[in-house]
Amino acid sequence: MWGFDTGFLGTDCSWEVFLPQLSNPAYSLIPYTHFSVYHNLNRKLALYSACNINEKFPGIPRRSFRKDLIHLGAEDQLGDGFYKSKTLDHPTKKNANVFDRGHIISRQYPQWGETKDIAKRGADDTFYYSNAAPQVPEVNQFDWKDLELFIIDELSLKKISVLSGLILSQNDPIASYINSYSKDEEQIQIPLKFWKIVYYIYENQLKRIAFVFKQDQIVYNLPFITKVEQLKESIDPFDFL
Repeated sequence: MWGFDTGFLGTDCSWEVFLPQLSNPAYSLIPYTHFSVYHNLNRKLALYSACNINEKFPGIPRRSFRKDLIHLGAEDQLGDGFYKSKTLDHPTKKNANVFDRGHIISRQYPQWGETKDIAKRGADDTFYYSNAAPQVPEVNQFDWKDLELFIIDELSLKKISVLSGLILSQNDPIASYINSYSKDEEQIQIPLKFWKIVYYIYENQLKRIAFVFKQDQIVYNLPFITKVEQLKESIDPFDFL
């Protein structure tokens, strides 16, 4: 199945989960196996990824991240030029980038299907850079990962639909770095907040629960980060958190 299925949770029309979209050429909706990515070409990052989750197929190995050159241009995705930049290395950990390649949609979410090949294709598709975001390890490897595992392994629901994304604000700080390939000086705005909404059916009703994670305090303390002038017109829907 290509792309996110709005009617995945059942035949009742009130159970449909629709994807928010903008009439803006800077955004592109990309269908993958069991999930879709709504990509922001200007920021080189996804605004969100949306995935249908069923019982996962076990035993699928990880693969390495690569750029999606079928749906996007190489210049439209943040890739190894950023994540392997030595100027972003951790000050005390050798060859350890300050930012992880954080899966927006976990590799285990679309890892299902009638055959192992389909499940593998779903898991492999999550390793496109269009489904990655710069997350500090304190977020990516702990709270974010714990929630992913809870949704997959502990939530006693057979079918789930998940929307997971970034708050892309004009006020996001700027990271300055040397591209590991081109050796050019480059800049990219770093998202400070991530969100996840889980949709499920309970007692014949569509239910949802939402989570928000922040990395602002850690990011602002990094030496290569520059704050930008706050813009009033840039609205953060989670600003109260």
